Amino acid sequence: QAKPNSGIVFKSHELIPMGACSKIGVRHTDGRAPTEYGLFYSDESFSFFGKRNFNTALNGLFHCLKDVINVASRRDRTITLPHEVIIPSGRGEITIGGLPITFDGNNG
Repeated sequence: QAKPNSGIVFKSHELIPMGACSKIGVRHTDGRAPTEYGLFYSDESFSFFGKRNFNTALNGLFHCLKDVINVASRRDRTITLPHEVIIPSGRGEITIGGLPITFDGNNG
């Protein structure tokens, strides 16, 4: 999705701002509507795949961050992130400064 005057186009995901219940849409290459995942998690609400869905949304958010970083760095080469963000192509664990972003409620 493109925002006016930003020049940023999210390639594989879309942001769905809904306040405290915001979501990430994962786009499909076959033209189907994006699959939405919540950017929120609560131990109080029951869900079979709550943590997995939240982690999928979190990964999508970091893919959007990568798109923003690419546009910003082309505009101003002095803009850098304070920690290295590694987003592997394909499957793999996204890390910031060597630490995984995956949420695991049992281990913090």
